[in-house]
Amino acid sequence: MNEALDYLITATPRLWRGNSTVGSVSQALPTGFYTLDQILPDGGWPLGAMVELLVPATGIGELRLAAPALRAVTCTGRYAVLIAPPYLPFAPALEHARIDLQYLLLIKTKHSQQALWAADKALRNPACGLLLLWVDATTPGHVLRRLQMAAREGNTVLLLYRPEMPGGYGKSHWANIRLRLQSHSQGLALDLLKAPGQLQPQSLTLNFQDG
Repeated sequence: MNEALDYLITATPRLWRGNSTVGSVSQALPTGFYTLDQILPDGGWPLGAMVELLVPATGIGELRLAAPALRAVTCTGRYAVLIAPPYLPFAPALEHARIDLQYLLLIKTKHSQQALWAADKALRNPACGLLLLWVDATTPGHVLRRLQMAAREGNTVLLLYRPEMPGGYGKSHWANIRLRLQSHSQGLALDLLKAPGQLQPQSLTLNFQDG
């Protein structure tokens, strides 16, 4: 498949492959935040897709953003997987958020290649309902494309945390949705930079008390 055509199909909701189900309805995992669900095209984190979360620094609340989805997935008996987080999540805080720890897997690796390999395998496993992956700014585009395809194959939500770059990453990217995260006194300030069918960026402030 020509890479340019593959990207066009991925990024355009009104296009589909000839062997795919025409007119199929997109599904999403609710984010747990009403205001965020309102601006996302499918009303939540899209299944079978990659969501890129740009963060200026770690520890600004990026894991709390995913907490409601982690709770929803683990409480239904499916696994949520965290791969290569920059810090060790605080187990009592996860329990306080009503996340079922027996269905939460934490994978620490020595090398980024191991993390990417583990992510690819987990995304294709039907037992995995949500995967959080931390990557660096130098992760090649063809690797991200493979992860996006793995998420689509497994019908899994992939939340990809990536450092924000001063010059950005350009428009040709395999993420279905791109959000910029910034610290805010109430929780997080979010900028929706890319989504299927979106013409202009949208912004909102996320209050963690609503999640």
